[in-house]
Amino acid sequence: VEFLVEEDPDRDPSEPLGPETNFYFLEVNTRIQVEHTVTEELTGIDIVKEQLRVASGEGLSVSQGDVALEGHAIEFRINAENAANDFQPANEGSLDTYDPPGGIGVRVDDALRQGDDLVTDYDSMIAKLIVWAPDREECLARSKRALAEYDLEGVVTIVPFHRLMLDDERFVDGTHTTKYLDEELDRELVAEAQEKWGSESASAGDDDEEVTEREFTVEVNGKRFDVELEERGAPAIPVPEGGGGGSGGQQRPPQAKSDDGGDDSSVDVAEGGEAIDAEMQGTILSVDVSEGDEVAAGDVVCVLEAMKMENDVVAERGGTVASVRVGEGDSVDMGDVLIVLE
Repeated sequence: VEFLVEEDPDRDPSEPLGPETNFYFLEVNTRIQVEHTVTEELTGIDIVKEQLRVASGEGLSVSQGDVALEGHAIEFRINAENAANDFQPANEGSLDTYDPPGGIGVRVDDALRQGDDLVTDYDSMIAKLIVWAPDREECLARSKRALAEYDLEGVVTIVPFHRLMLDDERFVDGTHTTKYLDEELDRELVAEAQEKWGSESASAGDDDEEVTEREFTVEVNGKRFDVELEERGAPAIPVPEGGGGGSGGQQRPPQAKSDDGGDDSSVDVAEGGEAIDAEMQGTILSVDVSEGDEVAAGDVVCVLEAMKMENDVVAERGGTVASVRVGEGDSVDMGDVLIVLE
């Protein structure tokens, strides 16, 4: 059952909702919800199994009196989205590395495996990470560990955003609302988290990077061990003895940056024209302009359906529609040219 709760500015967020609170019914979804795993972890009941029993004509194996809630559980959707770019979904990529976490109280529901290509025909979810613990505090700590151990490279994911939220005071206290991301979350922190923990930054350029191997002998508790390390990226440059440079040993030169200008798959746009691109993968629901139309900044030129939402595509400046590159019902990828203005 889905519903809205009217906000009461006089109610302390820590207080429970009372009978005077206004609730507004939205809908009843009789299908299994994505978050059903939280209920399963709290009750120990396999909801999917029970649904299949009912579908085959059998009765439920439990009664209401058998249902008891225990502990605290959180589900994290592992989506191929870039939180630093308004949660734009990725439209391509492959799982170069995929090693999900495990351990007590940690569950991962997934289907893709290392080496698989990203499937973009439906939505952006790669997997679900579900964490259970006896209480919320322990669940948050266990979730931090599980997300840090989620080794996933090759595609951008929402894991850095999840890790950021686990350090967010409002989320930890449980006082956040559905407006929190839009109104209060610091976007610079999201960008920093993506840069710090993003799998795409860890894997970028792996195919071309040089590897420098180094060997050490270390002693721990009176025992000696031979250790081999690999330095990935620019080759290490030996520093002559006596030559400054701080910590000494070896230093790295800065990585060279590619300036090839990106791919050349974009559609040609006449000089002086401006292309309006698709910001995400989806389907064109409607095209609201024709060639020769005059548009102003902010005018809706077409509507793009993506992730079960209708997104207005607007002109960023005024001009004349030089060409319309899409039609109703067309499927588009992120970056495709939709409309050209002159």
